[in-house]
Amino acid sequence: MNIFYRKRFLIFAIFLCILILFLDIYSTKVAGADTGDSDYEHALATTPKGLNWDNNNFVIAKFPPKPVNAPIDSPSGKKYSYDNNATIVRSKNPATKDTSVISLTNGTYQVGAVWSNFEKGNYFDLSHEQIASMWIYFGNTGGEVPGDGMAFVLQNDKRKENAIALSSTGIPVNGQSLGVWGADWDKTNLYPENIAKTAIQNSWAMEFDTYKNLLTGANEISGEGVSFDANNPGTYSQHIATGFPASYKTYVKQKAGNTNPPIYYYTMHHDNFIGIENLVDSNWHHVTIKWSPDISVNSQTTPTGGTMTYSYNDKNPDGSMPDANNIKSTSFHLDTANFNLQSDSKLYWGFTGSTGKYYENNLMIFESIPSFVDAEATTKIHDNTQNRDIEKNDSQVYPNDDVSYFYNLDYKGWTKTWNGINAKMNVPKNIHFTSGTVSYPATGNTYQIPSDKFLNAPASIETVLPEQLNQDSRKAIVELKGHTETIATEKLNVPSAHASFEGDNLITDTNTIPFFIQARNLTLKSNFPDIKKIGQHEDVDIPAELEYHDGTSLVSSNMTVYSSINDKNLPSFKLNDSNPATGFMLHLSSDQLSSKINIVKFYVVDNLGNKTNVITKQINVGGTVQFGSVSPQLNFKTMNLTSPNEIIPRMNNWQIDVIDSREKGSSWSVQANASKLTDSKTHQEFDGALIYRDPTGKVSYLNNDLTIAENSKDNDDTQEKSITENWNSQDGILLLSNSQNKAGNYSGEINWSLIDSLNNK
Repeated sequence: MNIFYRKRFLIFAIFLCILILFLDIYSTKVAGADTGDSDYEHALATTPKGLNWDNNNFVIAKFPPKPVNAPIDSPSGKKYSYDNNATIVRSKNPATKDTSVISLTNGTYQVGAVWSNFEKGNYFDLSHEQIASMWIYFGNTGGEVPGDGMAFVLQNDKRKENAIALSSTGIPVNGQSLGVWGADWDKTNLYPENIAKTAIQNSWAMEFDTYKNLLTGANEISGEGVSFDANNPGTYSQHIATGFPASYKTYVKQKAGNTNPPIYYYTMHHDNFIGIENLVDSNWHHVTIKWSPDISVNSQTTPTGGTMTYSYNDKNPDGSMPDANNIKSTSFHLDTANFNLQSDSKLYWGFTGSTGKYYENNLMIFESIPSFVDAEATTKIHDNTQNRDIEKNDSQVYPNDDVSYFYNLDYKGWTKTWNGINAKMNVPKNIHFTSGTVSYPATGNTYQIPSDKFLNAPASIETVLPEQLNQDSRKAIVELKGHTETIATEKLNVPSAHASFEGDNLITDTNTIPFFIQARNLTLKSNFPDIKKIGQHEDVDIPAELEYHDGTSLVSSNMTVYSSINDKNLPSFKLNDSNPATGFMLHLSSDQLSSKINIVKFYVVDNLGNKTNVITKQINVGGTVQFGSVSPQLNFKTMNLTSPNEIIPRMNNWQIDVIDSREKGSSWSVQANASKLTDSKTHQEFDGALIYRDPTGKVSYLNNDLTIAENSKDNDDTQEKSITENWNSQDGILLLSNSQNKAGNYSGEINWSLIDSLNNK
């Protein structure tokens, strides 16, 4: 008895205690900005794709009421605004009409703030890796200069979703404060602590500052905050920088001249300063903010610090990569002690913004919400003809090579599922896709992408992924199959191509690597079957023909054929008039075809060194028996609780196929044995076992090799049989629970063995 194949696959049984929460979904009615503002209209008309918030995931902060007898204007006529000017509106771009847009400011002397809604599970969790990706827009309104900017803020202020910088008299701080930094509104102030306590407390901010506040003269200091940027490095007036708004160390006291009484003003200490020539250009710019805690991502303890990375201009609105010189990025260590967290690791996050005498349109769009879903999209390209992965700028790919583009989605967490994912994959130049699949390793399901998606040389392949990604099913793999350009008389470039994945709680994207297709003027063709079955002691002739793509005439004597069988080289030979280049035969004798499975490869080289493509064929002598498609991961039904002696059915369709190309009368059997099931997190062993119930109702345990399928061929044709096709919910491989098992994800292994004979009974 010969064991031809043995395969090992993971199986999963999932038992969950399910709690269903019924949440009221509601929305907030908001007003738009001045529709007469052409720049504002331009911003909405050119909106990139972002998330849509129909369930109030963000909160427009409620500022405290205007204090009794509070002034309308400052002594110099500066206006005060006691209202939050932030609004949430919709994109007017037909291509992104469902995108939610936050407008923070759109006029002079305004303050705006929008915060995450804790009640909807929207927060920034310092104990986990978190990513916030967004688009921001600073619109030139045609005035003298723009101002003042906006800030991304993490905070643990006791005012929660209503936090805003307030002066000592209760006025929302506009101008250089950006709604988050403290108020330098008292030119007799001796202590930076007085400014710090007017800022948003227990916070960290990353500012996008569009107006340089640099007045320092005694006659210029009006007690209205005009000097924070007076000591900024570099030559650019606009910048990105970070800091702790509620720390007195952020504010540096300066004395203006030698007046009596003395006049004081404060500059600001900027961390991680990056000067930007022009933030305000009426274009959308992408920003990615990434947090990596110092501790393990699985820890529930608040970390003492971590690495914060921000990147500005790291993606173009069409998804392509910008010039590297235009990307501004930096990483730094962030001390979490400034947040004054006690037993929790969660922060409010959002944006604040303000204007003064000058203004601009400040808008933003979110692609991800850190606590909802974090997922990564990556790509890989495989040359199926050469059976190797293609590397960046690879130049050893050839015309008409079969290739597969893999788009891998990896769900990392956190509190939401990722559903309704629309995948749009641009087709690279000089690549022709012909088919595709979407597969889910956790469920074992594979779906064909409809064939009409590949008709008429589409510029992109677009499809909605059929299953959601979540804690139990974390990976999806999209495979697009096709081939490189068939004819390449000169070296061809296959450029990077963008792919986007837009779901309900996350929008992410990736780009494929570029590579080159080598020029090939001489092509080898053969219509011989890819797999051919022959009898014992039978010779084979493989027909083939050559073609020059530039019209050069074929001269048979200039052509040499090189071939191999199972990687063993055969003698080369030249073509001639009796075996011409326009249609020749590669003759293989039965002595050369000495194995049951013979992999034949051959190619041709002309007298100038031009090499053709390699053609590969498989010749089976007497046929073979082997596993066909086998589900890599097999699941059982999710149960709320299990009872003693309860039998749990399989989930989805299990696929275990056997392909037999041998002669009539050949037989095979499949045996299976299984390990115990354990919870990978708790290491708790499942009280029960995998069993096999045959059609008569007989139950056998899979703790040892057990024959579960067998077959004898009744003809000479190649047969493909599924050993599970006749299983129903009450027979086949099932899971037996001996007791009430605890909730968890239990996994183990099944070993399949294919034997080229029937089991002896």
